[in-house]
Amino acid sequence: NPCQASLVIAMKEQLRRIGKIRQLWAKCRQPGGSTGAAGAICWKTFLNSYVNSFVVAQDKTTVSNIFKMFSTFYEKLHPSIKPMRKYFVKGTEIVLGNPDPSAQDQGLESQIRVGEAKNIHVGTGQTLHCIHVSEIARCSSIESIKDALMPAFSDAPGTIGIIETTAHFAAGSEMFKSMCEKAMKGEGIWEYHFLEWWRMPEYRMASPMGETLRLDVEERHLLQTVKGLTLENIMWRRSKINDMDG
Repeated sequence: NPCQASLVIAMKEQLRRIGKIRQLWAKCRQPGGSTGAAGAICWKTFLNSYVNSFVVAQDKTTVSNIFKMFSTFYEKLHPSIKPMRKYFVKGTEIVLGNPDPSAQDQGLESQIRVGEAKNIHVGTGQTLHCIHVSEIARCSSIESIKDALMPAFSDAPGTIGIIETTAHFAAGSEMFKSMCEKAMKGEGIWEYHFLEWWRMPEYRMASPMGETLRLDVEERHLLQTVKGLTLENIMWRRSKINDMDG
């Protein structure tokens, strides 16, 4: 989809320009952001040695859903590039390496872990090369993100950091807001991207045949001020508002 395509371009460009990925994504619902982040982390972890990746989600259900992405990516790898898997902890961890500790080739010795924001355990002295914080604005507590995850995140070349969320007002929203405002001012290396809902093909709806769409004041204002917004987007927006109004 167009949102995923723009994210891939942004990550590749930033990697080329500064040698690492630091991305902040304020997104609409279901633009493929989590899948895009998982793909980037799989690329780094499944094809390189000694990569330590950590993914954070706001609750157990989201942890499970994100882990399924990593498991699927791993299982679908072509045999010619599929790394050995030392062990697998369902729902939380994929550790790559040779399951035979006495073998000469010990494999990649890389790993991916997925955990809840309120229950992050990053050991002192441990280094993370890839992090993805999913739906940070929905996290009820971010102390472990600030105190454990971020200090362990390496600033070395080739590392990947992605923090993304839809709009919400839980504890993590203030941290994300602050990081985005700094990025928009050009402070630091984190890069801000807004994934607009009206770019998504499924967020459009045609008017019934022969019906003239009559716009209210707010809809006319949106069409005049929001670049790329169409009448089909307005129709979809109107239908969703009607759904929520019951």
